[in-house]
Amino acid sequence: IENALQNTKTEISALVNRNEEERTQAQRDLERARLSDRELLSREIAEVRRELPRIGRLEEAIDLRAAEDDRLSELVMAVRNQLGGLAKEIEERTRQIPFLSEQRTSDTKRIAQLQQETVELFRRIEAVSGRIPVLEESVRKTGSEVEKIPPTVDVLRDEQHEFMEEIRVMTS
Repeated sequence: IENALQNTKTEISALVNRNEEERTQAQRDLERARLSDRELLSREIAEVRRELPRIGRLEEAIDLRAAEDDRLSELVMAVRNQLGGLAKEIEERTRQIPFLSEQRTSDTKRIAQLQQETVELFRRIEAVSGRIPVLEESVRKTGSEVEKIPPTVDVLRDEQHEFMEEIRVMTS
């Protein structure tokens, strides 16, 4: 009986030791997995931190482009107003030319002067109207670039929130 008891004790002791070794091994494996997860999370956090300044620069660029867009819009409106005034002025001056041709020689000098002014006005109109397509193209490009940026910012914010939720869940 004593031998049987001794054998049973030995078997139980061996089972307990084996269970203890298995538990210790499982705990080491769990620690390795946790360490690996922490390293992965640390890398992901570092990557998010690297992206944060870029988001700030993008938001600043959006603000600058919006201000530039406003400025260009005002400039285009001012140029359009000037064109209207210049067109009226040209029309008024060219209407007067036939009446002046019937007057004396002094009137001929005045006609030449008016023609020079008309040429100058046409040059000014050409100079101004040459800028309009460039300004409109710039406004269009700025608008399309600004439209591309907000979705990128929203996606980055969503990914950041998801990432923070994952971290919160893992640490809980």
